[in-house]
Amino acid sequence: MSAIADQVAWLSICIGYFISGILLLIRCSWKTYAKVCIYTLHKARAVSTTGKACSTPYIWVSNKLASLTGVGNVKVGNDANVAALGEMWKGGGKGHKNVIMVTLGTGVGGGIIVDGKCLVGAHGAGGEIGHLCVNYQETETCGCGKKGCLEQYASATGITRLANMRLAKDEKPSTLRNVAEMSAKEVFDAVKAGDEVAIEIATEFGKYLGHALANLAAACDPAVIVIGGGVSKAGEVLLDYIKGPFKEMAFFADKDTEFA
Repeated sequence: MSAIADQVAWLSICIGYFISGILLLIRCSWKTYAKVCIYTLHKARAVSTTGKACSTPYIWVSNKLASLTGVGNVKVGNDANVAALGEMWKGGGKGHKNVIMVTLGTGVGGGIIVDGKCLVGAHGAGGEIGHLCVNYQETETCGCGKKGCLEQYASATGITRLANMRLAKDEKPSTLRNVAEMSAKEVFDAVKAGDEVAIEIATEFGKYLGHALANLAAACDPAVIVIGGGVSKAGEVLLDYIKGPFKEMAFFADKDTEFA
């Protein structure tokens, strides 16, 4: 990839992160949001489509946005990290300074807040919850190149994958066999209708995610775990399948961690 194309890819990623954060806090004024919610990654480097770090730091986008908006203190961050900060400020984590946010969408993202500060890490990769290894026997490869990542089981595409694998296992009757296109929404709609196969799929999903969150909780002791992203639209039924496995594996001090 050329240097110009590399920078275009980098800029697209950063703008996408910025817009995602804005949509999460649409109730807030633009200037308040820009000043308070866009977390800093001054020293971090964006990752291009080549998988290599671009030479241009995030601060370029920060300066450009400051110039366009007239706001003097604009800071840029990863979308899931910004989402976690937003949840701590105005959402499910309001009133708490130790929060884990998990975003369940096409992939699995995450943000970790410890003592009111976002954990970004040495390489800007803190909170990459979707790439915790949760299955050492997995043979298929995750988009990141590893095998057995949480994202392969708990994202929208991961839930669809679990559903297709379960349906291929045997001929047990299920309304899911009649859907035109499998999706996480179809699975949880079937769960709500009492479909036994869908319940099995949701149980497997919840086990992977609940156990992974229990391990994370042992490391950072959150007051609340916030579940967001498109999959969370399934509602309370989603949490029903996560909380049990979480408590099963959680360190005793974390068993009563709130979910939102």
